Amino acid sequence: MLGTFGMVAKVYPNNTVRSGATDKFTDYYLDAQYQYLLEGHALTVRGTYYYERQNWDGSYPRGNSSIASGNLNGFTLSATYALDNRWTFSAAYSQSNGSANAALYAVTGPAGNTLSATPNTNNYVLQANYQPTQNVKLQLQYSGFTKFNGLTSNIDGLGRSPADNNTLWLNLFFAL
Repeated sequence: MLGTFGMVAKVYPNNTVRSGATDKFTDYYLDAQYQYLLEGHALTVRGTYYYERQNWDGSYPRGNSSIASGNLNGFTLSATYALDNRWTFSAAYSQSNGSANAALYAVTGPAGNTLSATPNTNNYVLQANYQPTQNVKLQLQYSGFTKFNGLTSNIDGLGRSPADNNTLWLNLFFAL
């Protein structure tokens, strides 16, 4: 499967005052999916790429954006393997990049110095599901970061690394 979608939006910087200049966002998306099915097995591979043009015509004059125009882009790749409708294993990798914009993405250190002003972030997700019955599922998920807001170390000026944002989830779902 191959697809595309997008959006053009004009947004007022202050949604309670609907007059004056607007910010304009133009988004383009491309996505693809491949699925291979066998008796008791399923493999699904997915990919998404996006590109967004940003024109801060309403926010820039107010100081809500440090740039007049910019962009944001990124991609996600994922794969899922299912075994006997009971076990599912997934892995995904995402990367986002974009124009530096201190008003939106500034990371300020304890001394007031700007450490980064970009949305550049890389992360991955690993997940395993076990579904013993139709209405019960046990899920284990780990999300990890290798870059956060453009930084690979000292992401807050206090020595934290991107990995300090990693999370481990254990969920039990019941459907009645």
